[in-house]
Amino acid sequence: MNNHIIYKLKLFIILLSIGPIYGYAHQCPLKQSSFIHQNCYPNPGYHGPNNCHIYHNTLNAIHKAEELKIYSSVEEHEQYLLPIKNSAKYILIYMKEESDVSEKIVNAIKNLNQNIDLGRPYFNELIHRNEESFEAIVSLLSTREYLADLID
Repeated sequence: MNNHIIYKLKLFIILLSIGPIYGYAHQCPLKQSSFIHQNCYPNPGYHGPNNCHIYHNTLNAIHKAEELKIYSSVEEHEQYLLPIKNSAKYILIYMKEESDVSEKIVNAIKNLNQNIDLGRPYFNELIHRNEESFEAIVSLLSTREYLADLID
């Protein structure tokens, strides 16, 4: 019985962490926050991905990489997690400069996805070493796939 409750709690946490990625009952903070980007949604006539989705997924990548830091050595953090956070940072910087998703932002997303891909062997090893890292890794890899779909 106790394991069943723990399983349901873990599933609930996963759904909470992934839910905002796909926009379930989640408002875009770009409209109301101090984030310089004034317009959450693309300009009229723009037919690319929604800025809010990119924004939320980029923040999720940063947060999940930070969560994984506690399970990682200094070397692992520097080799796998810092490149993810740094490439995600550039997406946010470029989003402040541009109202639509430009080629610069698309290239930054591709760079983030490459850094996540480079960490896959490390993530596989980390899951075996520490099961508590599972949810953060699944969320990070889901973010990678979602961003890839947005720019394809």
